[in-house]
Amino acid sequence: VGKPGVGKTALARKLADDWHAELINLPDLITSNMKQKTEIGMHARELLVHGEAVPDQMIA
Repeated sequence: VGKPGVGKTALARKLADDWHAELINLPDLITSNMKQKTEIGMHARELLVHGEAVPDQMIA
């Protein structure tokens, strides 16, 4: 948890590399679903086009 730009994702990538784990990055996951035109991706695109946030319930 932290403000934008403080390095949360960079730290997560470093930890994932150090622990030989896969990093799950939600913005990348949403983008991937939009590119693949999945049901979730298309719904997320509609929300974002209208200036709305993608709700946590869609991702969980």
